[in-house]
Amino acid sequence: MNRKIFLIRHSETIYNTKGIYLGWSETPISDKGQIQAHNLKKHLGCGNIKTVYSSPLKRALQTAEIFCGDKQIRLADNLKDIRISASYEGKYINMLRDKHTEYEKAHQDVNFKLKDGESIKQVNTRVLTWFKRAKKITRGNFLIVTHEIIINLIIQNSLGIPVDSKEALQIIRNLRIRHDRLNIIEESKRYGHYLSINSL
Repeated sequence: MNRKIFLIRHSETIYNTKGIYLGWSETPISDKGQIQAHNLKKHLGCGNIKTVYSSPLKRALQTAEIFCGDKQIRLADNLKDIRISASYEGKYINMLRDKHTEYEKAHQDVNFKLKDGESIKQVNTRVLTWFKRAKKITRGNFLIVTHEIIINLIIQNSLGIPVDSKEALQIIRNLRIRHDRLNIIEESKRYGHYLSINSL
């Protein structure tokens, strides 16, 4: 079966522009974020998308509603952002890097986990468990609206890169998924997988 899986990072929030760590905390998309979502909708449209999945966090759901509001949006908890620590949410990332060595360690060791958080490896397990099932039960092209690290992990899986490899950590640290671009996995029965990242 040939099909496309579209991956969209939620549109920009005010917290994103201020460099504030969000995790599972709720915040709406900004005015600029709404424009980003509408522009993506104009470029791609929803006509060839059969199914829409979204993280239940407000910033992702809002983006999905703008992009494909005429379709049923299926919420999936497994698509939520990583929660490094509930106590970090709402704080400036630069401050966390300066004063909390655990914040940086969480990005350097996939097995590192704080008491009130989850490790990258745990997130990878929940995301890929869901993703494999979604691919199995979903017919035709589908859209996933989620968060940067979730898209990163899905891309790594599609490239066959183990989450505990050096390459995976480099992708997590260096691959920036833009709010205003599409990421596409094209599955071809004959030719395998093709990836397009941050494209229009």
